[in-house]
Amino acid sequence: MSHGQSQFGFLEAEFADLYRLAAWVEDHALSDPGPAIIQARKALEVGVVWMFENDRSLVEPWDRKLNEYLHTPEFKALAGGMVFAVARKIQQKGNRAVHDARTPTQMDAVEVASALYQFCVYLAFTYGRVVKPDTTVRFDPRALPNPTETTAANPAEPPAGPAPRDAAATARGAAENPA
Repeated sequence: MSHGQSQFGFLEAEFADLYRLAAWVEDHALSDPGPAIIQARKALEVGVVWMFENDRSLVEPWDRKLNEYLHTPEFKALAGGMVFAVARKIQQKGNRAVHDARTPTQMDAVEVASALYQFCVYLAFTYGRVVKPDTTVRFDPRALPNPTETTAANPAEPPAGPAPRDAAATARGAAENPA
């Protein structure tokens, strides 16, 4: 799947770093579930850090770790707890993909990609200034690329991407200076 057809395309204009990570997850969920789940966790962290750096109603935790961000009362209350629920799903499955002996399945990766989609729709709808995603559109697992499809635009290695703090600054800059 080329990124132009990505279900995460709504992120590209204002959240380019998050888009690049999410589109990679989408491209590899079926062909490489473990790395896709790990990248989804990385994408979540990029998005969560961005939220805390740009939303004054979110009080930054004492320890700047993903788990601490997710468990702040303000974050847990977002959208009636929905944002917390999907973020925890991504975090937990990402942790398991790294630490458990069990190899993640395609179903695990599809579940995480769907949760990442929900998180990204919330982030872009709430904080986007230019592009607002259609909140009635749902993640479509049938649109994921066939595992046998590979292209030069779809490298096997995950995007290096900036560290979460740098990614947040880049996303903020893009939001402040839209093209």
